[in-house]
Amino acid sequence: MRIAFHAGAWGSDHLFQALQAIATAGIGHVEVYTDVGQVYEERADEFLFFLQKAGLRLSGAYGGGVFTDPAFREADVEGARSAARWIREAGGTTLILQGGEPTGDSRGDMASVVATANAVGTACALEGVQFCYQPHMGTVVFRAAEVAAFFRDTDPKAVGVCLDTGHLSEGAVDVVPFVREQGTRIRVVHLRDLRAKPVFVGGPFANAGKGVVKLGAIAAALKAAEFDGMVVGFADDPREDPGKSAGDFARFVQTKLGLKG
Repeated sequence: MRIAFHAGAWGSDHLFQALQAIATAGIGHVEVYTDVGQVYEERADEFLFFLQKAGLRLSGAYGGGVFTDPAFREADVEGARSAARWIREAGGTTLILQGGEPTGDSRGDMASVVATANAVGTACALEGVQFCYQPHMGTVVFRAAEVAAFFRDTDPKAVGVCLDTGHLSEGAVDVVPFVREQGTRIRVVHLRDLRAKPVFVGGPFANAGKGVVKLGAIAAALKAAEFDGMVVGFADDPREDPGKSAGDFARFVQTKLGLKG
């Protein structure tokens, strides 16, 4: 397993500051939002220069799509293929997308999300980039039954799993058995934690190791499944400097979970 950190907490106007802070934390890879690829769409070489100056490599990009409206399927696919092309040019390997706002037709929504995800995965493969779907709160792929149905019906060759420990746990998915069931499809892990309930102010997420999710058991399950992909950290505490969050993440995964790289 290799370690990366997501640059989003610094904001789009402070990308180079984010890269420097992540590198200072001793982390070798960075994940960005797909809108960074839009900004540098015709300037992947410039983005590569920033990465090299900081001593980092791009792991992939994370974004969203419509997914539940068949009328937008072509736009979802074309947007994903454009993002995948930029990821490849910038040295990354993986496009992670979430999406699928409910329309009130649960059966139709799931059918549309499955069809769009399969099409997106096929398009990304044409660019040499792997596609992962991330179950996400607020979408039709969030609760345990929805997550199970989605990954049962999608093509495992086209659609990989982004294992977000925070979103899955918030959706009442038992993550350790999920890892055992989907281990061969997991391509990237978003290692996130949850604050103890009830949460009255702020979102449900906590920095890894500072919440209630049993991340040690999940890491053990990933090792047992011989997962060898990227484990990505997030600065989920807005009260904390994201550079400190990156350093804390690196120490946590190395000392508490035994992950290296």
